Amino acid sequence: MEIISAALLSLLVVAIGVNSYATRKETQEKIAQEKIAVETIGGETVTAFVIGPKAGDGTMENPLRHRVTDDYPVLDYHQSDWSPPMTPVVVGSIVVTQATLDLILADANYFVMWDDPNPRPPNGPPDAAEFGLLRAYLARAGMSQKQIKAAIGERDGRTRREIAAALAEWLQWQS
Repeated sequence: MEIISAALLSLLVVAIGVNSYATRKETQEKIAQEKIAVETIGGETVTAFVIGPKAGDGTMENPLRHRVTDDYPVLDYHQSDWSPPMTPVVVGSIVVTQATLDLILADANYFVMWDDPNPRPPNGPPDAAEFGLLRAYLARAGMSQKQIKAAIGERDGRTRREIAAALAEWLQWQS
């Protein structure tokens, strides 16, 4: 039953087709539809900490926000920082279905720092390969090696949650 629900949910996510070209109102309507689908079909939700690009121009009609909320049916979102408009990325935690998380994991525009419950627990340290992928993602997003080192430091045994908090704090103070 769980496999059928996940497969059906994946089809719903594709059918809804939330993308970055939709208006904010259309996106909110599609997310509401997805929430109804999750409640109707069932399905597990996952909390994840996502690093990604910003959307919006900072006006009342189009506020700055994490683009993941435009691109995917996010059930709940909490921005971890207030990042000035010139920072290359924004960070925040999201609640999504497992099917939606699988799509986000496959999208090069986003880096999932941790997800719970899943193989990347927030209180576990990243291995060398995962830390390297994070550094590569931040470099592709436009951060210099000096900025990356200032933001997340070295791989020193800190947990994913601690590294994510350090990045959020660094982004907050950039101006």
